[in-house]
Amino acid sequence: MSDIKQLEDSIDESRKLVELKNAALKLSSNREFKKIILDGYFKDEAVRLAEVSAIANPNVDRNEVFLAIQAISLLKQYLQSIVRVGEMAEEDIYTNGEALDDARAEDAA
Repeated sequence: MSDIKQLEDSIDESRKLVELKNAALKLSSNREFKKIILDGYFKDEAVRLAEVSAIANPNVDRNEVFLAIQAISLLKQYLQSIVRVGEMAEEDIYTNGEALDDARAEDAA
């Protein structure tokens, strides 16, 4: 595969990651998503589960509570990583765009 084709493919892939980042940011600004997920799940449910885990109750499976808390953390990390990767992809688009311009100029010469 030529350098030009590799750079074009890399830019296309980076654009997809930026689109995903933009979708995640748009989602996070949605009022309903904020109410249900950002506030309701990431905050309120996490606090509720922490309180449940602190109560000595034989009817509560602490392992299930831990897994529920872990699920909250994993979803939050997933959404944050989409944004981080998208931000890096934006930088890659710029860098690879310059490299693509250089490669095309060399190829034309």
